[in-house]
Amino acid sequence: MNLHKSLRDGSERYKKLYEDYVKGETRKTEYIYNMAKKGNIYSVPFEDAEIFAEAVDDLIDVLNGVYKDRWEFYFQENSYLASGKDGNCYFMYVAVHYPEIKITNEFMDEHLIRDMYVFLNMRFKETGNIYFQNTIKPTRATVSFEEYAMSYIHSHSPARGYDTDKIFLVEPYFCLGENTEMVRMLKRLESGSDNDYMELFFHTLNSYVEWESTEGVPHMTMHKLLPKKGLHDGDSTTMAYGYFWEEMQKIIARNPPPPKLNFVFQDGHYRLSADNLFKDYLKTLMKQNLSLCHHNLYILDGERKRRWFANVTQNFSDPIKKMELVKQKDIHFWFRGKRVDFNIIISDSNKDELELTHFEIKEEVLDYAKARIEENIFFKGIIKRNESKI
Repeated sequence: MNLHKSLRDGSERYKKLYEDYVKGETRKTEYIYNMAKKGNIYSVPFEDAEIFAEAVDDLIDVLNGVYKDRWEFYFQENSYLASGKDGNCYFMYVAVHYPEIKITNEFMDEHLIRDMYVFLNMRFKETGNIYFQNTIKPTRATVSFEEYAMSYIHSHSPARGYDTDKIFLVEPYFCLGENTEMVRMLKRLESGSDNDYMELFFHTLNSYVEWESTEGVPHMTMHKLLPKKGLHDGDSTTMAYGYFWEEMQKIIARNPPPPKLNFVFQDGHYRLSADNLFKDYLKTLMKQNLSLCHHNLYILDGERKRRWFANVTQNFSDPIKKMELVKQKDIHFWFRGKRVDFNIIISDSNKDELELTHFEIKEEVLDYAKARIEENIFFKGIIKRNESKI
């Protein structure tokens, strides 16, 4: 389900429903009763519309008590099941907005998550109880620069890129684990429960989204978003060697060094000198080919500060370009009568990272580049010598 595409590409009937949704009409029990009476809500037989409306009324009381104005009923058009009397059928969701939550773990790490919307797919049993599928799905409206670069939604949600066709995509779903408290509560709701238990469930959901369970093997731990933590200038860090070296070799082959590089006699051989002339050549290559800088590679800026490079699919101008494209395509959705736009926060420290004027290159990168260039010079020399003898 993509919240923007649903609005943009929905049928005319769905767009009329969306207009009522923006006005707040779809939060009213009477409106939902009329939809159910027409058979427009998935899993609700039209003959059970009155029982369903009573259950919805109880649910609204619970949601108002727990979330006040941070909840909404959302409807997704189901073109495959035109089961209603008028040919319409919609999946019904409870959507909850978390403007800011501070997620923590047992190691006392913490990370601020902004503007997360969580969607729970509603179902109804003829016994009169509302329950939710165990595919609870989040999406984000505001992300930090680090979250954007790492495709982070939440620690317990698989990574998903922020390409324009994926912004406001309500996928994938949270990993709830096996036989955890959340899983047990969802099963209990399906078998039947009262308002008190429904309220307890939503409080448990609030606790779930604020906790990174490291023993539950998160999809992406928050420490991956904190690359500067615990590092000091000059520290060595890991890098994706295979990809990095492969790309480095290709780029060096495409961009031969200037003819006046300096050499030194070392261990009985002439070697390239890692002097400023060579470093300037290599720095120019790296600035022109940001794909060299994998998300695990740190380039250290002397004693001033570290600079963190995004992963191979991003560069530092990308968030700015992405925001321009989002505005051009008018990507948005509505929640509680207010328009929701996508935003990438670039902090002052991120702006510093965008500046590539001064930086130092790690020794292992210098050594690798020198070795590859020396090989090229050596082999070209052999070829030239052999050609002169022909």
